[in-house]
Amino acid sequence: MDSGDLGSSIARLACDAGYAVVLSNSRHPDTLADLASDLGENATAATPAGAARTSDVVVLSVPLFAINDLPVGDLAGKVVIDTTNYYPERDGQIEALDNMSPDGSGTDGRRRVGPGGQDCDGALLRARPL
Repeated sequence: MDSGDLGSSIARLACDAGYAVVLSNSRHPDTLADLASDLGENATAATPAGAARTSDVVVLSVPLFAINDLPVGDLAGKVVIDTTNYYPERDGQIEALDNMSPDGSGTDGRRRVGPGGQDCDGALLRARPL
C-alpha cells in the first residue's frame, strides 16, 4: 500500500519476478494508471481496501500520518511487511516517537495491522533489494 519510491520499487521487483501486484495509494486508483502500465501486465491498481482484500502479502509503505487510514479489517490474516518509518521532516515532530524507538519507526507493525504484521526497515530495502 502506497506507491511512492519504496512501494513502487518493491512492486517493480515483484512484477519482474512474475507476481501479480495490486497498487494502491491514498488518492484514487486512476492516479496509478501510468505506474501500473509501466510495470506491465502483472500490475493493477485498486483502493487500499481493495488491494488488501485481494492480496495474500501486503507491503505497507505509507507515511506515518496515514497509519490511521489503513483498512485494518481487510488486512486481518494477511502477511503484512511494514516499511513505515517515522521521518520528522515529513511527518512533523512527534515527541512520543522521538523517545520511544531506537529504529525510528515508533511503533510495532503488529499493533498497527494485527499479528501478521512485521516491521521492516525501509532504508535496508532501498540499500539491498530483495
